[in-house]
Amino acid sequence: MFGIARKIWARQETLEKRLFWIVLAIDTFVSFASIILTAVERVSDLATIFCAVICTMCILTGLLVYKTSHTSIGYFFLIGFFSCVATPVMFFLCGGINSAMPFFLLTGPFMCSFVSNRFFKFFGAAFTLLVGLAVIVVSWMFPEWVTVPPGESGGYLGISGSY
Repeated sequence: MFGIARKIWARQETLEKRLFWIVLAIDTFVSFASIILTAVERVSDLATIFCAVICTMCILTGLLVYKTSHTSIGYFFLIGFFSCVATPVMFFLCGGINSAMPFFLLTGPFMCSFVSNRFFKFFGAAFTLLVGLAVIVVSWMFPEWVTVPPGESGGYLGISGSY
């Protein structure tokens, strides 16, 4: 496992490419930890399954970038998937504002900061912030769409595990 990681790391010539693999490793680790946390907290089976889908998408993105060597495709895929699909769905499945999910709404602009194309960096950051704002507004307008957290202790575990 570490031999493969060393090979991948040695092939990266630029800082942007190395940062992509760091961000991907962190995203994969966090999504794997989210599988465990949502199962331990008993948030919902759907949230646990969706966390597994997110972890699988991270691994598939890594395989795609490994085969093509185009980190820009990986960034586009990660930012688009996390900002437009994964984070909004998990926001509603994990308790909305009463969970750690508002913190995760900031992952899109954070990931955009690593992109070298200036236009995409600022457009992507603005777009992901608008998606996050829209998710919060929708959860405020339709509170019945937000899954109620199982208990206060579960919410604290999620927030402390996220930070």
